[in-house]
Amino acid sequence: MESASAFKPLGPRTWDGFLEYVSEKSDQSLVKAAQLRLNTGEFNGNELVITCGSKMQCAQLSVNKKLSALDILTREYFGPTVEVSVKTGDIAAHKSDKQLWEEAESHPGVNLIIESFSAQIASVSARKH
Repeated sequence: MESASAFKPLGPRTWDGFLEYVSEKSDQSLVKAAQLRLNTGEFNGNELVITCGSKMQCAQLSVNKKLSALDILTREYFGPTVEVSVKTGDIAAHKSDKQLWEEAESHPGVNLIIESFSAQIASVSARKH
C-alpha cells in the first residue's frame, strides 16, 4: 500500500477534475456528478469543501450513506488524507410560524403598535418572494 505522502492524485486537484472522476464512477457509486454540478466545490489543502446550491442539496449530500460514498470518492481521487465537508453557504433558513410569532411578539415596533392601537397579532407568515 502506498503511503499518504507518495499518493498521486488520479487527475487535476480541482473541482472539475473531481467531477469528471465522479462521472466515470457513476455506475459504481451513490454519488452522481449531475447532482454535484448543482453545487460548488473548492479544494483547499487536505479538504474538499462542497458548498450547496440549495438546502435540499445539502440534505441529500449529508445523508450518511451518500456522505460516506462521497468521502470514499474524495479519498480515491485526491488521496487518503483528504476529507470532504458539505456546507450550506449563504442559504437562508426559513423560519417556522412559531419562530415568526415569537419574533413578532418580542419586536419593539410591533409592541409599540399593539400598545398604541390596542391591537393584537392575528397571524404571521413568511413573505412570498
